[in-house]
Amino acid sequence: MGTWMGLGLLLAPIIADPSAPPMIGAKSAILIDEVSGKVLYSKEPDMRCYPASTTKVMTAMLLLERCRPEEKIKVPKKLEFIDGASLNLKPGEVFTATNLIRGILWRSANDACEVAATHVAGSVTKFVDLMNSRAKAIGCTNTTFTNPHGLPDEKHMTTVHDLSLIARQGMKDPEFRAIVAQRKGKISRSINQADTTIISKNKVLDLDPTADGIKTGYTRAARGCYIGSASRNGSRFISVILGSEDSLGEHMALMDWGHAVFQSRVLKQDEYSDYRGEVHQGNGPVRAGIARDTRVVMGPDVQASTSFYELTAPVSKGMVVGELVLTDAAGTEERLPLVAHESVPLRESSLSTMGLAGFAMLSLLAMRRKRIRMTRAWEA
Repeated sequence: MGTWMGLGLLLAPIIADPSAPPMIGAKSAILIDEVSGKVLYSKEPDMRCYPASTTKVMTAMLLLERCRPEEKIKVPKKLEFIDGASLNLKPGEVFTATNLIRGILWRSANDACEVAATHVAGSVTKFVDLMNSRAKAIGCTNTTFTNPHGLPDEKHMTTVHDLSLIARQGMKDPEFRAIVAQRKGKISRSINQADTTIISKNKVLDLDPTADGIKTGYTRAARGCYIGSASRNGSRFISVILGSEDSLGEHMALMDWGHAVFQSRVLKQDEYSDYRGEVHQGNGPVRAGIARDTRVVMGPDVQASTSFYELTAPVSKGMVVGELVLTDAAGTEERLPLVAHESVPLRESSLSTMGLAGFAMLSLLAMRRKRIRMTRAWEA
């Protein structure tokens, strides 16, 4: 019987951990929560790669920020030929800013990017300067743009982390969100009436009903690139895949995993308000809690603990006195400040026995940190 049971154990199937992320073959990848920017998954997030046409997210975003939706944009009489996808622009043709953006984001039109750049900044070179300045303002630290469309250039590089910041910024704009979520549509144009139906290159919009953007990209140098977004159960996650042989498939696998594992929850202030920390020379402990209702995105089996600073009286109401630390099974962590619900004055006996110098010394030591961990189970 022992032999049979041993054989059964040997033959038992190995069940993969459902919380483990999928295997991603891309050079680099990232998944973030759109609201908070929290990183849920990353692979080589700071590796500089060619972004191909995902570059156009920045181009479209700048056009939205600097032009009115119905602003007229005229195609220059001398339009240089640009390799790759195009809107088949005609010299002198007029578009609204919105229709030009649709051509950029849906068809990935390189010629439309050049026209947009010239209209906004006066030249492609000056527009590239705007792109790089805007990237830095958003928080990008490893991005260098040299053109508005993403055609190969050895200096035109970025990272999945920086692209996630750019995509997150773009998705804050309602018009940008509306455009990238559409699979196809018609644009109005003044001359070329034979080319008005534009179909998005983003096939994920057909494959995933929760998908709401954002941009595909491919060149031989960059391989498959994709910035994707999907909204499920009240959360929108953004993925970036660079240097992949199956960028759309890897995006979908990463997005399915992320939405299955991570859930959005609002921590109610009154549910996380009854923590107590020691106050040296005080007339009692300080009662503390989170300052307001707070949304967090966490995986399964979350544990909550408190970490109080080393506190010395007096403590004022509203003062930050420690942190609420949330940790899930995957090791993802959230830290929220704990604020005092009430003041804690100096104990009378302490005030009468110590001199002025002693009181000053205690004040200097008041904010030294001391971790006192009190773990309790996550409340379902």
